[in-house]
Amino acid sequence: MTSWHAAPRKSAPSKTPQSKAAWEGRLGTTANRSAFGQMPRYYFDERDNGKFVIDDEGVEIDTFEQVKAEASWAMADFAKDVLPGSVVRLLSIEVRDDLGPVLRVKLRFEIEHVLAH
Repeated sequence: MTSWHAAPRKSAPSKTPQSKAAWEGRLGTTANRSAFGQMPRYYFDERDNGKFVIDDEGVEIDTFEQVKAEASWAMADFAKDVLPGSVVRLLSIEVRDDLGPVLRVKLRFEIEHVLAH
């Protein structure tokens, strides 16, 4: 039995600007399984504040529950790599299939200095 858990590989940032509006209202699509029963391919794009990196390879995953688990693992790995030394960071993993966006995992990280009384 092969493991479905595979960290998605990232490409260089896309030269095509991606707008937030392109993602809005399209989340939740999961019907990309072909008539031949092939596993759907999901792409795990990363957003770090204003920087957007498109996953142009994707990974085949059998169930949407596994997609959610993979997105959580991808966010944990992403945060581990970029948060040390940060003060404010907005991160997201934006998962899409061949038909469009299906899931977004967001993380807001902020260090706030609190003055003593």
